[in-house]
Amino acid sequence: MLTLPIALLLIILVITLILFSFEWVSADVVALDILLTLILLGLTPLEKAFNSFGSDTVMLIFGLLILTATLVRTGVVELVGRGLQRRIGTSPNRMLLVIMSAAAGLSAFISNTAATTFFIPIMIGMSRRAKVNASQMLMPLAFASILASSVTLLVYGLARYQFLDYHGETIAHHPGIPRGDISCAAILASGGLMR
Repeated sequence: MLTLPIALLLIILVITLILFSFEWVSADVVALDILLTLILLGLTPLEKAFNSFGSDTVMLIFGLLILTATLVRTGVVELVGRGLQRRIGTSPNRMLLVIMSAAAGLSAFISNTAATTFFIPIMIGMSRRAKVNASQMLMPLAFASILASSVTLLVYGLARYQFLDYHGETIAHHPGIPRGDISCAAILASGGLMR
């Protein structure tokens, strides 16, 4: 049976989807307004309303958004993007190869989310200058970063066990490295099918 709180929640959900879809108001304002509405209507207890702000994941993403905005405003992203574009040109396959390799390499040492966040504005700018649809470039970037991120465990192990992982294998035998390489090659090979 449809109770009043469930009906209110469904109405708020529909309004939220509409506001996020049409972007009449910026997404951050919509999100905070929805949170306040849920609190004022008593659908979310006040003591639990702000628990997610203490979550490590929320703080990580918040920090990454600040980092990305800072890199964009200081011109670092534009500088890196133009430098890469000068060297690799406007070929979509070369752009994918270089950016995927760079993101995968960076993901070996830092969080794959941070690596992807750094390269997203670079890839969007390069795609715009090369007149290529950015959406075709962003998904391979994310995949390369995610698939190579298991090497991060290796880097931690190397620092701890002096160039040997937990099983005594050397860096060349770590499964994260070939998995990242093979995945990048497969994405590049199928790239012609995506365009």
